[in-house]
Amino acid sequence: MAKLGISTGSSPNDGTGDSLIDGAVKANSNFTEIYTAIGDGTTLAIPVTSVTAGTGINLSGSTGSVTITNTGIANTNNLRTDFLEVSGISTLTGVLNANGGVVGNVTGSSSQVTVSDESSDTTCFPLFTTAATGNLPPKSGSNLTFNSSTGSLTATQFVGGGAGITGISTLNIVNYSGGGGGSGVGNTNNLRTNFLEVSGISTLSSGLTVAGVSTFSIDNSSKSVQFKNTGNTARVAINMADAQTPRIQFISSDNDVASLSGDSNANVVLAAGNTLNLRANTNEKVIIADGDTDIYASDVKKLTVNSNGIDVVGIATIGAGTSTNGVDSPSLTLSHNNPTVAGTAGTTGQVKQIGGQPYYYDGTTWRALFLVGAASTVNQADSDWDNTMIRMNFDQATIGDVTNLKDGRTPTTGQIDLVSSPLKYGTKTARFQVNNTGINFTQNNSGSTYYPFEGAWTLEGWFYFNSSELPSVTSITSSPILFSNFHPNTGVSYNWKIGYYYTGGGNIYNFYWNNRNSSATGGGEAGNSGSGFLLQQINSSNFADNAWHHIAIVREPGNGSIHFYFDGTESTRTNSDQLIDNQISDQTNQSFVVGYYGISGDAGQFEGNIDDIRVSKSARYTSNFTPPASALPISGSTTTVYEPADSKVGEISLGGSPSWTGTTGVTASQVAAGQYRATFATAYSSATDYVIQTSMNDYTPATTPVGIGVSRFTTHADFFVKRVSDGANIDTGSLAIDLFKK
Repeated sequence: MAKLGISTGSSPNDGTGDSLIDGAVKANSNFTEIYTAIGDGTTLAIPVTSVTAGTGINLSGSTGSVTITNTGIANTNNLRTDFLEVSGISTLTGVLNANGGVVGNVTGSSSQVTVSDESSDTTCFPLFTTAATGNLPPKSGSNLTFNSSTGSLTATQFVGGGAGITGISTLNIVNYSGGGGGSGVGNTNNLRTNFLEVSGISTLSSGLTVAGVSTFSIDNSSKSVQFKNTGNTARVAINMADAQTPRIQFISSDNDVASLSGDSNANVVLAAGNTLNLRANTNEKVIIADGDTDIYASDVKKLTVNSNGIDVVGIATIGAGTSTNGVDSPSLTLSHNNPTVAGTAGTTGQVKQIGGQPYYYDGTTWRALFLVGAASTVNQADSDWDNTMIRMNFDQATIGDVTNLKDGRTPTTGQIDLVSSPLKYGTKTARFQVNNTGINFTQNNSGSTYYPFEGAWTLEGWFYFNSSELPSVTSITSSPILFSNFHPNTGVSYNWKIGYYYTGGGNIYNFYWNNRNSSATGGGEAGNSGSGFLLQQINSSNFADNAWHHIAIVREPGNGSIHFYFDGTESTRTNSDQLIDNQISDQTNQSFVVGYYGISGDAGQFEGNIDDIRVSKSARYTSNFTPPASALPISGSTTTVYEPADSKVGEISLGGSPSWTGTTGVTASQVAAGQYRATFATAYSSATDYVIQTSMNDYTPATTPVGIGVSRFTTHADFFVKRVSDGANIDTGSLAIDLFKK
């Protein structure tokens, strides 16, 4: 029906309008028609015919339906959920009040909210906001996620005391920090499971099991931390007891070794100001790995420990610090050896204390060390060099270059050469081959003998016996020879020799002495041509054993007794003066020979190697000794005395044979009447290096004035002594002298 209008008339109460009841009937009819058309308000029953279509708005002409898709709502001030269902809306530019809830997904920028379907996406990002009012966006991020299906909460970092956390079964915690104090872990920022780094721990009341480390425990009673193996045996212990210096103990299986070890690149690094103490108790050891171990300071090697000892690079300060047990530091204790230089072994550069005095070995001999003001000392190149007759070391280029290093004489040789193996000392040794004629020094020295043997003597050297060329002869005839002094056909009755022969059984050999001039011709005596005097019986396994042996034969001056030493030990057949031979006669036509003896029907030679021969006209050994551990000296003199150029105090007795008493290193002599000289063993650098005060003693009468003049020189000082009254020379009494080095 058409819309009914209610007439209101042209003016109030003019009688032309509808009556009140007619107007009410029209109004009711209009509302009924609208309600019927619209329905109950839920849906539109009457098609909409006046809506204009546009982007995202679709209009159905047949049904009158209006569809709005994905266009956004410019203004939603009056948008209500009670009567509106909206789908596909992408943008809300205003505020959305959803008191009844929102069904579906709402997406937007970070200031907006995302609601997900938990049935298909179990992992979500929890949302947080601050305790404030106003239009504030939510707080979320990928560093915090929650999985609703497993109940796992994952966070990149957790900060807090953690006192309320329970039920943690494994130590899978990385970068846990905070807290401090209490009975738990105070600060474990760097707690790891396979490599443990713990900082800020206050107390662990029980053991802590760590993967890859075995058992780690803290003992509060002993204040120690221990790492144990699977057998519960401590391998590393960190002791922090109050009464002890903190220390780390690395314990071996036998529980007695403390060691620091690792691969070739392992280092023990200490920060500046820290100290590493390696301590060992009575039953403990401090062990350095096999091979050279170097200690560095500022990347520079300072010390090396090896099988030979310790090599120090730079300055070594020994014993620096305060006194210990009454002994002042620093201190140096030299290795001790023999009380005498003779028989003391040495290597080049070695320092030893010998007879209470330090000595230095220069490669050839021991030389005394002394400071300014020290006592006099003797040049120890060879303490008995003056009595050395023959010295050979065989270190020359060829056998033809070999000379007597004492006097320069060249011997004759035959079938002998120099080889470098087998070697005892130096670079070469002399090899004595089959049918050799030895090393021969003629004795004729213009009517006298070069090398006398009528007095004391010592024959010595190193011998390497050829085990395949040992003699089969059973007497001294044609036996091998060590030393001899002989002529082949003239005056053979004065010949003597020292050799060895086979006894005939048991690999036993006799070393003998034979002097054809000896009057003792009984069995076994020195002059017996069949057996000689038996010096020593030795099994071939003890001397022909592919090794070097030192042999010395000594004739003592007191009674002419002869003594045999093998490797420094005297034979029991000579140690009681059993062999006394005073029938040795020097002949100028003879030769002294090493390794050979030859007369008609009796010729023998040594076969093997010989090194370091020395022949002396003195008895160098009078008891058992240690064989020389290095080459014998090739120089020296007992008459060369060194005195430090220092202060002297003493007295010169006047007269034709003046003498000096007082500080050593001064020799007195008379130059002329009234003139006396004090000669210094060691010269001063300058004559003005010293001053002299002198006075007259014991001149008679004592009241006589005496004048003394002094002239100074670098090597000596002269004193002129005259009577003041008349200038007469004085040659009685003595001069007291005080020489002071400035």
